[in-house]
Amino acid sequence: MLKQRVHSSLIAHFGHGCPVSDLFGAQGRRLLERLEFPEPWRGNVLGAVALIDDLERQITAIERELKALGADHLERGAGGRNRSRSSSAGGELPRTVLFCTAPAG
Repeated sequence: MLKQRVHSSLIAHFGHGCPVSDLFGAQGRRLLERLEFPEPWRGNVLGAVALIDDLERQITAIERELKALGADHLERGAGGRNRSRSSSAGGELPRTVLFCTAPAG
């Protein structure tokens, strides 16, 4: 949803979608820094990108912790989704990992 918000802002303000293959890769990030979105859209785009980065850091840390605990059967696949290394059919199956937290106390 966050990435969709950024793509929607590009279309709304510049009349076309992403001119690079990966808007959230290195080249796309440089493009986003150069574009002059009017406020409040610029703040929304920068906020969405910051949230994406934060979520990626959290996912990476959780995956590292899971691997340390022995859950090394998951790999990050395209789009950041976790996948099992193989299936009975020989292909990769998408797998979703859900983490729930509750307030301490």
